[in-house]
Amino acid sequence: MEWLQQRLTDERAEDDWRRLLPELYREGLSRPLRAWIHEDALLGMVEAHREEAVALAWARALMVVLEELRVDLEATAETPEALFGPEAVHAAQALAARPGLPPEAWIRHLFAQPAADMLIADTLYRSVRDFSTAIPRLVQTMLPGFLGRFARVGGSAVGAVAEEVEKRLEPEIKRFVDRGSQKALERAADFAVKQIDSDQAVAARRSFVEFLARQPVVETARILPPREESEALLGAVARRWVHTETLRDGTERAVRRWFALHGDRPVQVLLEAHGLGGLEPPFEAWAELSWPIIRGLLKLPAAQAWIAELDSDKPES
Repeated sequence: MEWLQQRLTDERAEDDWRRLLPELYREGLSRPLRAWIHEDALLGMVEAHREEAVALAWARALMVVLEELRVDLEATAETPEALFGPEAVHAAQALAARPGLPPEAWIRHLFAQPAADMLIADTLYRSVRDFSTAIPRLVQTMLPGFLGRFARVGGSAVGAVAEEVEKRLEPEIKRFVDRGSQKALERAADFAVKQIDSDQAVAARRSFVEFLARQPVVETARILPPREESEALLGAVARRWVHTETLRDGTERAVRRWFALHGDRPVQVLLEAHGLGGLEPPFEAWAELSWPIIRGLLKLPAAQAWIAELDSDKPES
């Protein structure tokens, strides 16, 4: 028994694992997916993780990852373009240039917000107000000539008329803006929707992606929320996932539909269908990572007891 325990964890066992790993992988590719993973077992695993405590534990684990990512991003002076390369930026620009983006409902919702109303009202008011300052001067210039045939109008009278015109224009401007800002927003939304796939709109989306790609990554870190806000968000999502039947039923339908299509196909065929045929993993790196875990597990007391049971169960020779 001691010989078996030692043989399963010594250097010869490690050499065996490094040799077997590629062979096991290649032979496994010829087996159908369902031989390795059955949909019932997969759904059982998903269901087991629908316990609230388990879901919250996964949420906290993700929160830790996001926190570490935020810390790393804050220490990075590079830009996304420098990190991921020009090809990635071009691919992102191509995604942004797809027709119909952003969706029409998003555009109309944006223009329907009170903040948009405040913006357009202020813009309208300032524009009309700036233009209206020319009207009293125009009145002051034209009034003497217009009334010259009927009366002698002094300069002070003309100035008074101009001042009165200016005073009465202000409330009219405000009433116009109050009535016209909503119509202006609706027209702006209509225009944005109609022009969504124009050359100018597509160029703007591509330009925005390029702008983001050239900003320091540290700016992106500010988007990630601090830990307490991440915990609140992820916790709410985890609880919703646990207690919402729609998500449960949707997950089961998706899994069963996928296995109905692909469960009996060899793994190799599935890989080829996704452009991964002919690619082999870096087996040495896999072995370097996995063998210490396997050896460590086999040396645990529970595993040692199991090996001893195997040795005691061997038939008498």
